[in-house]
Amino acid sequence: MPLPPSEGDEHPKPYFLRYGTERSSDPTIRTVPAAALQPKEHALTLLIPIAFLLAGAFAVMTILARNLASLGRESDAMWEQLQATRRSRNDVMARITDAARANGVDDPSALQAVERAFADAQAAEDPTRAAEADDALCVAHRNLLDLIEGRASALLERAPFALLLEDLGKLEDRMTTCKGLYNNRATMYGNAGRTFPTLLIAKQRGFAPRERYLPREASDPLAVAAASGSTALAEASPRIMNAYMLWAIGLSDTVLEEAPQHRTGR
Repeated sequence: MPLPPSEGDEHPKPYFLRYGTERSSDPTIRTVPAAALQPKEHALTLLIPIAFLLAGAFAVMTILARNLASLGRESDAMWEQLQATRRSRNDVMARITDAARANGVDDPSALQAVERAFADAQAAEDPTRAAEADDALCVAHRNLLDLIEGRASALLERAPFALLLEDLGKLEDRMTTCKGLYNNRATMYGNAGRTFPTLLIAKQRGFAPRERYLPREASDPLAVAAASGSTALAEASPRIMNAYMLWAIGLSDTVLEEAPQHRTGR
């Protein structure tokens, strides 16, 4: 029998849900079998952990996508810094070439080789072409320094020319640093884009591996000092050599070669 309305209730509730298996003759009572609710309860039990897993996967992929984009921006920034240093070094090389031409070094083949290599180096925008152009420029410039030593040795003793050689040594030192930093970021970016699960979203995020800057003919400041006989540059050679060993050997070899192994080991 339905319960009588309590005092103060103007409109008694005619419907309510009763769980059980009994049937009632009262039309105001609906009976729902308990077994009918079991499929819905099981579905809800499965949906809750699935929703948590999807939310966790979305959060992880978002973090990985942001990390990939950050490494890409850092690689681009390091490349721009390396390019700026290359342009400064090339300008100093051009001034050295002009000084050599103005002081009696008139070998057409040597001067033209430097000018062609200089133009190619200035036009190179990607790391591979830049490395090839810098190789040719370094070889041509060293040949020019040999000519200066043989035909215009008095030029080496002049303060302005010695300062140019010193500036060249400092820029080569900075080039080594920038090269190590860029190659490090480029390698980290490439490894991140090829590692699961980041590779699942790498293509949609515009992932494109960065080329490494690997010139074969490193323009070593020590070679410039040996060719020029510049006292100022020779005195700076311990500092230059320490920086070269630190970045070229310590950073480029150790970090760039061992980092992929550590990632694989994980």
